[in-house]
Amino acid sequence: MKASIYLVLEAVAFIGSVIAFSTNSIEYTALMISFVALFGTRRLEAKLEEENKWMN
Repeated sequence: MKASIYLVLEAVAFIGSVIAFSTNSIEYTALMISFVALFGTRRLEAKLEEENKWMN
C-alpha cells in the first residue's frame, strides 16, 4: 500500500519535471528530478519492507 502511494508521488514529480523542463526552468527541473529520485527510493524501500514481511 505504501509503495503505491510513493509510486503516485513519483509519477507526479516526473510530470512536474517534464513541465519544468519544457519551460526552460533549470532550478525547478533539478528540484523535480530530485523528488523523483527521493520518491523512487522510498517506493523501493517500502516494497522491500513489504516483501520482508511476507518472508518472515
